[in-house]
Amino acid sequence: MSESSHPAAVPGFRALHAHGPAALADNLRPLFQTEAWQGADGNSEVARQLREIGVDVGAVWAASRWNMGEDGEAPNRRHPVPGDPRGPRTAAALRAVAGRPRAAALLGIYLWSQASDALQYTFRHGRIIVPLRAFVETWEACRDDAPDEVCRAEGDAVAVLLRTLVTQMHTSAARSAGSLPRLADAAARAAERCVALLRAARAIPDPTSPFRRVLVPQAVTRIRYFRALAEAAAAADAAMAGAPERLGPALEALRAAETDRHLNYILASELRSYRMHLTELHRNLGARWLTLDRLKNIYVYPFGLRDVSPAAAVAALRALADRDERPHLLGVQAFAVRGSLKMDDVWSSVDRAARPYGGVSLSMPNVRLEQPDGTFIEELACDVRFTEFGNHYVRFRYSARGRSPQQVRDARFRLSNLHADIRVLWVAPDGSPSPSTPAAPCRRSGSSTWRTCCNAPPPT
Repeated sequence: MSESSHPAAVPGFRALHAHGPAALADNLRPLFQTEAWQGADGNSEVARQLREIGVDVGAVWAASRWNMGEDGEAPNRRHPVPGDPRGPRTAAALRAVAGRPRAAALLGIYLWSQASDALQYTFRHGRIIVPLRAFVETWEACRDDAPDEVCRAEGDAVAVLLRTLVTQMHTSAARSAGSLPRLADAAARAAERCVALLRAARAIPDPTSPFRRVLVPQAVTRIRYFRALAEAAAAADAAMAGAPERLGPALEALRAAETDRHLNYILASELRSYRMHLTELHRNLGARWLTLDRLKNIYVYPFGLRDVSPAAAVAALRALADRDERPHLLGVQAFAVRGSLKMDDVWSSVDRAARPYGGVSLSMPNVRLEQPDGTFIEELACDVRFTEFGNHYVRFRYSARGRSPQQVRDARFRLSNLHADIRVLWVAPDGSPSPSTPAAPCRRSGSSTWRTCCNAPPPT
């Protein structure tokens, strides 16, 4: 490359970039070839270069690990927890190197590789999102500290790369939401974020930049991947609703995306899985479809009471029933208090007093299940049961007719701790979601408990 081809507006361009690490691009490519870091011991060439400029590589590695730190077993899953120390640590690491040539971009892409590796093992996305978001926000504040325009543009592109990974996590969650439209929307958003990555990578003014040389083809590849996934999900949803016209083009898009030479084997295997499912759907469009005439699901969520004995809890609620009073629970008033359980012979008592299985039940308003964007899923009947044995539980009941096996599977899967986020709202007497409890209770993705939600927006 001739000296005249370097941007004249970048002081020191030759010293900082033209003769930078010659093999850096070759060192970056393996990070994308497996969608994960090559060695967990930190012996990669990128890790070595970070050590040379004083970066604590072990801390970067731990930042994306869901099970590192004193709260490693905390139950949070897909959403960050306020005050997570991983954020400030990542921000401090970035500020310490922001003024060094290429250091910010190198740190960011290494963090991306660690986070991508962690995603292969956990659904606790919240802990992985924290350091990614911290890097993006801190870079926005300190990007002017970069030594020149090229370093600044490289840092900008890598910051967008980290944002694409957060969007990719949302797409991964949407695959477990039992909603093809939600998956199609999430994949389309991920594709648009990759379009932004392509713009940012092309904006790096040094055509020999290793970050530009690696990120441009990766952005193009991932645009094709997410667009093919979005089309596949939309086509499958339309086909199962009786409009199969989009299946053919969707299959072609999946096949084309599989041939991308920059596609790594993990993403390629996912595309093959989508294509196989769409192929089977296309092949069986003319076959008879199984439909269940009637479906009934019961969701049971056990809980315990602190500092209140089972007998005392049952006695207090029976006293309310005797006075015909209806208590408030989770922000709404119960419809009724029943002083006995309808079915008291379902448990065999083995205690020394030979007490029968008994308790009380609170009939609560119905709850409405929604996707995070407000799309209706189902409405469930709800009651809360307190028993003299102490095995209290919240009971949701769902009945439907004329459902397909896929819809039955989706209904059963909502009990799984791998299910994506859904909103749970009380239903007012007139049938509308209760305005007094806009997001209570809310089931956080991956959790087997129901609790009041802070109504925080999803991370971006």
